[in-house]
Amino acid sequence: MAAHLHQASGMELETLLQRCGTLEERAATLYRGWAAGARDNPPLCNLWTALAREEEEHARSLRVALRSPAPPN
Repeated sequence: MAAHLHQASGMELETLLQRCGTLEERAATLYRGWAAGARDNPPLCNLWTALAREEEEHARSLRVALRSPAPPN
């Protein structure tokens, strides 16, 4: 699979990164909602909050990748 991704055109890679970023953001939103619902259970709330932050960081990394120049062929 990695070899296939390496050979993907710039547009295909851009689309893939955008889709992945969207999924990361959606996961973070779910986790934030679950954290809010677990406010009466601090350990569980902390877990969901930490997971949301990780997903938000993944989304940020993907946005950085999208702004970076494509590697030479």
